[in-house]
Amino acid sequence: MAALSSGIVLATVVVLTLGATWLEGRTITRSVVAGALPNRVTTPVGWTFLLSEVWVVALLGLVHAALPATVHGVFAAAWLPLTVFGLAWMLRDWGLWQLALRGVDRPWRAVAAVGAGAQALALIDALVVATAAGAATPPDPGQMSATTAGVLAIVAPVCTACVGALQIAGWRLTRAGAPPRVRRSPGSTSRPVTGHSGSP
Repeated sequence: MAALSSGIVLATVVVLTLGATWLEGRTITRSVVAGALPNRVTTPVGWTFLLSEVWVVALLGLVHAALPATVHGVFAAAWLPLTVFGLAWMLRDWGLWQLALRGVDRPWRAVAAVGAGAQALALIDALVVATAAGAATPPDPGQMSATTAGVLAIVAPVCTACVGALQIAGWRLTRAGAPPRVRRSPGSTSRPVTGHSGSP
C-alpha cells in the first residue's frame, strides 16, 4: 500500500512538473521575446499568467511535503539563485500587471522582459547547483513516511485536478473573448471579421 501511495505521489509530481515547465516556461519566453522585439505585434500575456504560477506553487508545495529533507538541502545549497529567481519573478509580474493596467508598453514591457530573463538565468543556475548538491547527497526515499504518502496520495491528485480545471476554465474564458468567426454561405462574398482577440 505504501508503494502504491508513493507511486501516486511521484506520478503527480511528474504531471505538475510538466505543466509548470510548459506553462511557466511559455510565459517567461513570451515576456523575453516581447521585450527583445518591441516592434513585433504580439498579443498580451493577460491575466492567464497567474494560472501558470498556480502550477509552480502546487509543485513546490507537493515536493516540500513529500521530500522535506531534500528540498531543505537544495534550498540551502542554491539559496542565492533561488532568491534571485523569486525577486525576478516579482519584477516580471510587476511589469505584466502594469502592462495590463496602464495599456502602455514603455517601460513595462522592458521590465517584464528583464524580470523574465533574470528568472531563466537564475533557474538554470539553481538547477546546476541543485544537481551538484543532489549528486553529493542523493535523496532518501524513506524520508516520506507511510502516513505522509497515504495522505498525499489522496490530496495531491485532487489538487492537481483542481489546477487543471482552473487552467481549462482560463482557456475557455480566453477563447470566449475572441471575436466570433463568420461563416460564409454559398455564393457569399463577405469576409470574416478580424480583430485583436486579447488571448495570451
